Amino acid sequence: MAIVLSDDRVSKHEFKQPDKIKVDSLAVSFGDKNILSDVSLNFKENKVTAIMGPSGCGKTVLLRSLNRMHDLNNSSKISGSVFLDSTNLYSDSFDQYLHRQKIGMVFQKPNPFPTMSIYDNVVAGLKLNGLRDKDRLDTIAERSLKMAYLWDEVKDRLHVNALELSGGQQQRLCIARALAVKPEVLLMDEPTSALDPLSTVMIEDSIRELKKDMTVVIVTHNLEQAKRVSDYVVFMYLGKVVEHGEINQMFNHPKKELTKKYLSGAFS
Repeated sequence: MAIVLSDDRVSKHEFKQPDKIKVDSLAVSFGDKNILSDVSLNFKENKVTAIMGPSGCGKTVLLRSLNRMHDLNNSSKISGSVFLDSTNLYSDSFDQYLHRQKIGMVFQKPNPFPTMSIYDNVVAGLKLNGLRDKDRLDTIAERSLKMAYLWDEVKDRLHVNALELSGGQQQRLCIARALAVKPEVLLMDEPTSALDPLSTVMIEDSIRELKKDMTVVIVTHNLEQAKRVSDYVVFMYLGKVVEHGEINQMFNHPKKELTKKYLSGAFS
């Protein structure tokens, strides 16, 4: 069945959309194990790109490379370039503190700060950056929780411990926390894989809205989810990008035989 794109989805005339992130000849290894090899691709500004592929293909490693999270692993070795606009994130002179503000991250499992309230979780990054004005913090907290489709559920209990929320609510809280610092890019690593269907719908609704203000890159193992939320798709296999393109072309007219097999469910 062909995919019918809504009015705000990418069309065949939209390939001039600016690139927000450019990956050039990226390779990542941990110790003696090569994970990514010669990965080159672009992520469009104010679009949702889904990274798909079988388990162990390097999806999450690629996603974390966009936020320099592998710097925390002493065994990691990275070569190639990742550009945010015109700045190489892997340049020796790059300001990692500024980078963390521009690229937010939401993980597979919700990870609210366990000793903090709902409110304090949302504004934690702002306070770390020196913002102390309560009215400003209140405004940003409300806006961020609304963007994460959580405000109506928590507005009367903002000061209870975040761990009192359900799993789906905790994940939306983590999205709100990432949004509070107004990132230019939001990275999401299978953000709904452990959630119930209703929570999944809410987060997918949020993703579709977020691209109005930022670029979103999501790792997902769920092909139907990729169809629902993404404008572009990247298919990976054994640490390499096999094919990438806009959603209609990738699902309805894939160019590579391996892509066709994966999308048909021949392997997962």
